[in-house]
Amino acid sequence: MQLETKNSKKHHVRFFWRLIIAAALFNLPVAGVVGWTLQTSRQNYQDRAETSSQNIAPLLEQNISDSIEKIELNLHAADEEIARQMASGGIDDTALLFHDGQTNCAVSSELPVEG
Repeated sequence: MQLETKNSKKHHVRFFWRLIIAAALFNLPVAGVVGWTLQTSRQNYQDRAETSSQNIAPLLEQNISDSIEKIELNLHAADEEIARQMASGGIDDTALLFHDGQTNCAVSSELPVEG
């Protein structure tokens, strides 16, 4: 009876280790597929972020360029108006309000003006 108990214990221990090895052998490929999927997904998101940043850079550049151009046009118009008013004898604050359809630019006679 004691021999049967020892053999039974050995059998249970062997079965236990075989079960652990089988589970590990089954889970290793699953873990590999999961890791590969995560890496592929990460690379796809990184590629999309790179493409988006490459697409937005020219748009921002154009927007900033357009803003600078509008500012330059407004400053040029203000300069011309100030020069015209200076030539006619003085600066009229109320006449120095410019409107280009999108922005208002007010110029005050209190600002230093080069003549």
